[in-house]
Amino acid sequence: MKPKIRCERIIGWVVNRRVAGKDLCGRWVAVTGSQIRITLRRIEAGEPATQAALNLGMSRPTLYRVRDRPYPTDA
Repeated sequence: MKPKIRCERIIGWVVNRRVAGKDLCGRWVAVTGSQIRITLRRIEAGEPATQAALNLGMSRPTLYRVRDRPYPTDA
């Protein structure tokens, strides 16, 4: 497929997904909302953010990226 046609198809797909209110099918986060909430409580209690993130199995920048994302309630 020619690069220009491929680019147009990808842009069209993204626009259609956004108009429909759907996500762009990015990579899923491997932690649950409850794990993030527990880790944030530990940080508020005084544990260093780097250590709390490592205990969760991720880096500190990743923790800060995912902390504000909405998570479904855990069953």
